[in-house]
Amino acid sequence: MGSSPDQLRGLAFGDAAGATITCYLDADGDTYGNPNISAGFCDACGSGYVSDNNDCDDSDGDVNPAETEICDLVDNDCDGLTDEGFDQDNDTVADCFDNCPTIANTNQLDTDNDGLGDACDPCPNDPTNLCGCTFVIPGNGAATVACPAQATQPTPPVVVDNCNLPVIPNGPTITNNPNPIACEGTRTYSWTYSNNTGSQTWSFVYTIERLDFTVPMNGNAQVACPALATQPVPPVVWPTTVAV
Repeated sequence: MGSSPDQLRGLAFGDAAGATITCYLDADGDTYGNPNISAGFCDACGSGYVSDNNDCDDSDGDVNPAETEICDLVDNDCDGLTDEGFDQDNDTVADCFDNCPTIANTNQLDTDNDGLGDACDPCPNDPTNLCGCTFVIPGNGAATVACPAQATQPTPPVVVDNCNLPVIPNGPTITNNPNPIACEGTRTYSWTYSNNTGSQTWSFVYTIERLDFTVPMNGNAQVACPALATQPVPPVVWPTTVAV
């Protein structure tokens, strides 16, 4: 291996005994050298060399004894340990790579491949993790209206399961009886709520019923001649009940 100009310079002008200092290659420029690659210099280390040989990865400037350890499977601070301080469950798997960081599971078993270890997965065989998220829907709704035009689509209820997740309804399905409704009958709107625990249906039923009415008593009058028996105005009649 040839000598660098800095090495030659040091040797040419060194003391009579030819004493040198050992320096180490600093390929990544982090001021810490590679302990496996060294060279001798007089007085001071030449360019690209340093006196400190404690770099454990001379190809990465972010790895040296002055760095702070982070969780990344790398010995960032060159203390011989990897990801120390990042294993809260002491299972030898660093938190940033542990699929269950608070419960020890060295084998990292994940049966449903959902990224959550079986040791802390509430549903180890269900990747949606909804196996225990049951829900309850409210009672069905109902109303009575006077004509089909008033049987408009209601708003289905908001349902949340016991895992605090919304259960989104699918629908509505509309059923008329008779079909079509000419004047009276029922119109039912139905929505289906589903998750991995099952399905439930919520319905709103309109009863369409014409309102009763009563006409006033018949009228009469006495006149002197046929010419006075003109056409009367019929009374205005309103329903006697109100739809509820």
